[in-house]
Amino acid sequence: MGAAERTPPDLDGEPILIRADRAWEAAADATTGGTGDQVLHLQGNFEMRGPDWRVTADSAQVRGPVEDPEQLTLLGTPAKIAFTDDDGEVTTGQGGRIVYWRRREVVELHDSAKIQAKDIAIVSSKIVYDLKEERLRSSGGDGIKFVLSGDAAKDLH
Repeated sequence: MGAAERTPPDLDGEPILIRADRAWEAAADATTGGTGDQVLHLQGNFEMRGPDWRVTADSAQVRGPVEDPEQLTLLGTPAKIAFTDDDGEVTTGQGGRIVYWRRREVVELHDSAKIQAKDIAIVSSKIVYDLKEERLRSSGGDGIKFVLSGDAAKDLH
């Protein structure tokens, strides 16, 4: 099957580009928390990007309308996400599984999770980052590791 590529209607005036090797729709499974809504499955070399964000993964599931999804689940070795905030600062994250809750503006990074912004990096089993509030929660059996560099490290001295 050829590459699946779709540019949905304008979202806030900017298109969203979605690419994958294969794509198919199926009803969400009620046993896994689905409500019977349609789920778009994307497999192989997945990429989804807008004007100020980009995600890549081995595969993905888009729940809800593709032009206004409720949830995006990415699986990869690792799956990656990058977004630019209103100040032009780029934040990157990666993990074996990433769940993005679009309406809540929350990103969950699971399985060897890592997030990096400005001069701080955080590594843990699970990191939950609220994009709107710029707050995070983290947990994991191996603890949480913070790596400070640049101005953040200087502020500690």
